Amino acid sequence: MILTQQLYKGLLCLLVTMGICRLTIAQDIQQVIAGSGGQSNAMGGYVIDFTVGEAVIQTAGNQPIYTQGFLQPPLANDFLPAALVLTAYARDTYVQVNWTTSAEVENNMFYIERSTDGFSFITIDSAHTQAPGGNSTAPLQYQYADLQPIDGNNYYRIRQVDLNGNISYSGIVQVLFTQGKWNVRVFPNPVHNMLKIKFFSESNTSCTFQVFNLQGQVVMQRHTSFPKGYNNYTINMDMLEAGVYFLKITDHFHGQVQAVKLVKN
Repeated sequence: MILTQQLYKGLLCLLVTMGICRLTIAQDIQQVIAGSGGQSNAMGGYVIDFTVGEAVIQTAGNQPIYTQGFLQPPLANDFLPAALVLTAYARDTYVQVNWTTSAEVENNMFYIERSTDGFSFITIDSAHTQAPGGNSTAPLQYQYADLQPIDGNNYYRIRQVDLNGNISYSGIVQVLFTQGKWNVRVFPNPVHNMLKIKFFSESNTSCTFQVFNLQGQVVMQRHTSFPKGYNNYTINMDMLEAGVYFLKITDHFHGQVQAVKLVKN
């Protein structure tokens, strides 16, 4: 913290930045290092007492002369290690979160945070910087799919941590997500081996998964039960030859059917 003091007609003015605390007037004043407060001795027996973010008291011996408050400007870790633009929007079964950095300086990690009220946030995932060594002057794009958004308002922000461990936050974006009775996400597509299926069910259910070739023949079929809530299911596609297929998913409890076109590599 650097404290710079200038005495004008008995008024003590203090400017605060991160680093070494130094008090300077027309005469030399003792330099001190302070993270939250301390003292610096001036000539003539004067002492400057200071506490970060609170009032500063100048005293002669033990007798206070006056108190002058000051505003604390942003600390070093409030400066963003990346100039960041955050966007998010609801899809049928998830919320897509995107952010772009125009430049990054000594950046390390991004943490995706979500809230239901815009105040209390939880970390739902993280991503490493794409910038070599944490530094970049070129725009970089990042994407994240929140597969388990809250039914209703979702608030998102990005917490950035630089190589020195300093933390900063992006702005907050709000997304209204309406959870349907049965939403399914199938990925990756194209698929090489393991096909992942994620869906939400409002009640216990059983599902049949059928894979059809272009001739309409069933080349694979699975049947299993699932509990209420978010579910994950994986189908091994190794046995199928490369080509185009259709996946039919039948929810027997809700009587719903979804069909997805697949490309097998």
